[in-house]
Amino acid sequence: MSTLNLLGCLTSTAVLDLTADEVRRRRKIIKKKNSDLLKFVEPNFELVDNLRTKDVFSAEVIEDIEAEKTKTRRVEKILYHLRYVDEDGYKSFLEALRDSSQMHIVNFINGTPYITLIY
Repeated sequence: MSTLNLLGCLTSTAVLDLTADEVRRRRKIIKKKNSDLLKFVEPNFELVDNLRTKDVFSAEVIEDIEAEKTKTRRVEKILYHLRYVDEDGYKSFLEALRDSSQMHIVNFINGTPYITLIY
């Protein structure tokens, strides 16, 4: 069940109920919104750890991401490797964002109303 918080953002597990077509559509959105995602995704320990524990990426890919020195390069690596995950991996990526307090990014990817990223 989905609920909206005060900002109109989805706050529940609605990100998990995706069809194969929705996954493909969101992958296209990620490609289209790449420059915004590079600015706003926080590749912090919590996100990377969630990607590891949810088996979105292999240990080698996680090491590759962690080896990068800058935030932008870490996000670039995440987005690059995301192109090669299956539907479950993509859903787990959205879960990892949600679980690392980045639900606003999930809403941005999903096109949820009332979400505006401020530059």
